[in-house]
Amino acid sequence: MSSDTFSLALDRMTCGACVARVDRVLARAAGGGNANLATETARMPASALAADIIAALTRAGFTPRQTTQALAVEGMTCASCISRVENALSRLPAVLSADANLVLGTVTVRALDGAQAVGGLVAAPEAMGYGAHAKVPTVAAEDALGKQGRQTMLSALLTLPVARLAMGGHLIPAFHHLIEAGIGEKTS
Repeated sequence: MSSDTFSLALDRMTCGACVARVDRVLARAAGGGNANLATETARMPASALAADIIAALTRAGFTPRQTTQALAVEGMTCASCISRVENALSRLPAVLSADANLVLGTVTVRALDGAQAVGGLVAAPEAMGYGAHAKVPTVAAEDALGKQGRQTMLSALLTLPVARLAMGGHLIPAFHHLIEAGIGEKTS
């Protein structure tokens, strides 16, 4: 696929008449293009606006498939970096949105399925001097999240008795007297 065209995957394209209809829609909305029944894809000029293509094809009954890809981007340090990376990715053909998270160092890109290879997505931030790679969820990352959840639960359980001792007397006066009589106010 050349850099002046892009291809996207379509739902509900089942026959030759569907292909002809998609071709007509692409001619009007994208200024040209062609559909392929065997691969259920459509190829069009890269200059076509993704939002316009989606609207035109959806009205015609053919929903373009969308995909979401997470990228890890190193070197983003401020809101200006986020804006630059989001804008660079949003200018790519068929990218619908790019949302960067400075704290996590990630960018979530929503694009038309089949239209943008991960390599093309990674190239945009790299061209601006940021390190980037596709973020693939791993078992280790899921285990780390599970470990954090267990640690949070343990912290909450250990904090509960301390909070009860410290605040219980304020809520229930009889509890205050029970603490004073049992372990003493200074000991608690």
